[in-house]
Amino acid sequence: MNSMKKQTNKPTILWDIHDVLLKRSGIMTTLWNYNDWWNTITNSSFGLVKDLMGLAMSHLISGSSSEQFIQRAQAHNNPYMKHLITQLTNSQQPIPGMKQITDELHAAGCEQHIASNIGSTPFRVLTDPNKLPHLAPTFVHMNIEKSFVVSNDTGTFVKKPDPQFFSMYLQKNGLNPHSQPIIFIDDNAKNVAAAQTVGIDAILFKNPTQLRNELQKRAVLLPQADQ
Repeated sequence: MNSMKKQTNKPTILWDIHDVLLKRSGIMTTLWNYNDWWNTITNSSFGLVKDLMGLAMSHLISGSSSEQFIQRAQAHNNPYMKHLITQLTNSQQPIPGMKQITDELHAAGCEQHIASNIGSTPFRVLTDPNKLPHLAPTFVHMNIEKSFVVSNDTGTFVKKPDPQFFSMYLQKNGLNPHSQPIIFIDDNAKNVAAAQTVGIDAILFKNPTQLRNELQKRAVLLPQADQ
């Protein structure tokens, strides 16, 4: 009876995106192939450039979400800059080996969500198979509706490593990590520590092999063992 309960109470897997599932790639190609430079530049006021530079400096210190840059572009009525920021944010390629792990977790009965500082605007594009088909397989097993990313819906940006980010994710989905196991996977130690403060188990990601070992230590049953 207890054994059966253990088998059915599968953990929810909560994924970071960048440098875990995907890695930055092709940024220079994106810039080179961007075909709306004229409108982007001519619609960029001094105020917009100043705002973006300020955000860029802040990003070096505490990190900024792409949604904050997009909000600045919208505030200054520059949809071309918004489009460019979205394209640059989504200049990514899958990390080899991670698709197999998400496949195995799905086969093992684990629901999978995203928890990322990516903005809601580029996230909608990133997970749209019609717009970025080369990245679509990465998200095929993800429950996008239950995922949580940075937005400005409440008037403020809440992002990792603020523990409130994880509290809001739990509240959104009616989850209690003390009764429903949740495993968060991120490459940033501060984000891992923040998740742990609200009771979420968390793994500091280094590479697919290390992650597989950590999941096996937690008795998350994968259908295929390492060869």
